[in-house]
Amino acid sequence: MLVTVIVPLYRGQKFVENKIQMISAAFKKANIVDEAELLFINDYPKEKISLPASSINVRLIDNEKNMGIQASRVKGIMNSEAKYIHMLDQDDEISEDFFLDNLKYISDRDVVVSNCVMELSDGNRRILYRNNLERKNAKSPMAFIFLDCRIISPGQSLIRRDAIPAFWKENILQANGTDDYLLWLLMFEGRRRFFVNMNPLYIHKYTGENLSLNKEIMIKSHEELSEVLGRYPNSRYAKWIRSKVYSMKGEKKEFAFIFSFLMNLRLLRIKLFEK
Repeated sequence: MLVTVIVPLYRGQKFVENKIQMISAAFKKANIVDEAELLFINDYPKEKISLPASSINVRLIDNEKNMGIQASRVKGIMNSEAKYIHMLDQDDEISEDFFLDNLKYISDRDVVVSNCVMELSDGNRRILYRNNLERKNAKSPMAFIFLDCRIISPGQSLIRRDAIPAFWKENILQANGTDDYLLWLLMFEGRRRFFVNMNPLYIHKYTGENLSLNKEIMIKSHEELSEVLGRYPNSRYAKWIRSKVYSMKGEKKEFAFIFSFLMNLRLLRIKLFEK
């Protein structure tokens, strides 16, 4: 198997048919129909998921209880034998060229990150990486730490399955919101090889319900992220994430002042330059 697309579902029946059609078109465009599969993980046991007939390989795994998105993604990975993994959220979209394009670039790399179209709830759109600096920041651990996660979602990425850190699969965050942040930091810790494809092949939709927009939830999830990363042997980034948490909580400890300064600078930049 070449590719497994993992889609966790939560009250997700309404997304199933569209996802199958979208993934089917992308598989066909890349000519990998016989070498790829779509794997749904139903994380809402109260809902019985029905799969329509399809021309591609589609599987469904039901969680016995609600496990959260990271645990569902990990379950999908553990039930895949594919060389490459694509973890897609139920309400996000990819271009027909997603696999055709990204498979060209992955070669001896561990992950290819495609550019992203961010779609706001009011319908406005913005390209995530608009220049070479933003492209460079997408594979810079310091940019991830000081400027926030530069990869909006794993849905942007095609990842070599054996490059996904065991530590990430073994340490499931209970507070949703930073599981993908932990994934990228661990891949940086392991010096995985990143490539950024500037073609916008992924659409991330902000519905107004995104966890990343809820400050209280994000503080809680960053606290857990800090605690888990602190257990990673000889972590290069744990102390910075701990200071970032202090800054988010308004505490003046360790290097929190750096994050506070950068946040104020970012807010000023948005006020002056962002539309």
